[in-house]
Amino acid sequence: GVNRGSVVCFGGATCRLGRSAIHADSIHKAPRCRSAPRFQQRGQDRSAAKRAIANAALALLKPGLSLTLDTGTTTLELAKQLATISHLKVLTSSLAAASVLYGHDHLELVLLGGMARKGHPDLYGELTEDNVRRFRVDIAFLGADALLADGLYTGDANVARVSKAIIAGAQRRILLADSSKFSRQAFRRFAT
Repeated sequence: GVNRGSVVCFGGATCRLGRSAIHADSIHKAPRCRSAPRFQQRGQDRSAAKRAIANAALALLKPGLSLTLDTGTTTLELAKQLATISHLKVLTSSLAAASVLYGHDHLELVLLGGMARKGHPDLYGELTEDNVRRFRVDIAFLGADALLADGLYTGDANVARVSKAIIAGAQRRILLADSSKFSRQAFRRFAT
């Protein structure tokens, strides 16, 4: 099971955030992307693996929960499947996820607002961070550009600040990351 206050890493990794750790070795993850055209392409790359990740994450949900969706193509795949669960409250800074979830009457969607990031379908900035802090959710589904021994990384300092705020406002944190994240480098650490 998932411990309160933990990060779950799929793809055979043991991950730690705060004082809790979980090992999950049955799922493969797909990488996040760096620009809008690449975002669309990466959404198609490794699509079977992304669906498997989304299915595993979906199994953790039940009607009535609140959650935050981070940006990225794997969290977008989860967004595509959320319509199968009724009465979810979903917060997101992802324009792509919001466009998938919009119009499902049995879901409550909160788009966090903020500055549109150039080349990426997501929002960032002080407004986004302040809005995230106004909510407390049951589960946050996070992405990362790199997973190193000392923490989770992203390539953008603005995204790192939003991710930190998302982590702070969630009872449970679920990292959606594949094994390719272990061989990558990224600029800014947002969790240890």
